Amino acid sequence: RKKNIKFLINDEKKEFKNIKKLFSKTFLKNSLNIKNENISPIFILGMPRSGTSLVEQIISTHSKVHGGGELNYFNELIKFYFYKDNKLNSNMNDDDIVEIFNNINKNYLDKLSEISKKKFIITDKLPINFKWIGFIKLIFPRSKVIHCTRNPKDNCLSIYKNYFTNIELNYAYNFNELVNFYNLYKDLIKFWNFNIP
Repeated sequence: RKKNIKFLINDEKKEFKNIKKLFSKTFLKNSLNIKNENISPIFILGMPRSGTSLVEQIISTHSKVHGGGELNYFNELIKFYFYKDNKLNSNMNDDDIVEIFNNINKNYLDKLSEISKKKFIITDKLPINFKWIGFIKLIFPRSKVIHCTRNPKDNCLSIYKNYFTNIELNYAYNFNELVNFYNLYKDLIKFWNFNIP
């Protein structure tokens, strides 16, 4: 698998750095003025193989919750609006942010309505959404974010043992790259915990 994929840890480091750069205090202050009263989903996220599937199964046993599975909608919308030439644009104009966030909100909720016609709360358990916790809390202020964690060694070994077709997991086939990516993830989670109310 490793021979057939492209993965550069330095590109990942730049992306994570740019995510943090984008969430300047000015950006947060402006974005937090967004008002949204829509019912929002439950985001279940973390590293792959950290227990997100089990948590979703437990939550979706509730009569008013629909398990959506690994939805790529939010990830795709962030990349559509905030990426250019496959790179995160960390120099967004603040004047455009509110409009972009409202567009993402509407498009995402429209997609969710296609999954369940009933007014259920829908779970979204795409693990890579840990990158977008800041976006999630600003676009869906009333949403719930459940961050699943597992012993780091167990988590990394479980990832390394599995075969994934998703290109978001191209770090999984070299143990040094996997550990480096895991450390980037942990650092970003610390950043979100410190900066997102």
